[in-house]
Amino acid sequence: MTKPTIEELQTELQEVVKKHNEAQETVNQCKTRAIQIQAILEDRKLED
Repeated sequence: MTKPTIEELQTELQEVVKKHNEAQETVNQCKTRAIQIQAILEDRKLED
């Protein structure tokens, strides 16, 4: 098995960084939505 070239490693690194950033954005969106849902639930408890 041959070693990956510098170019191949750089390309793979860019892909990994892109996937990581996308995953982090998904985490942030989920966190925000969870907070929103909790607030809505609290408001509805107070209405009852």
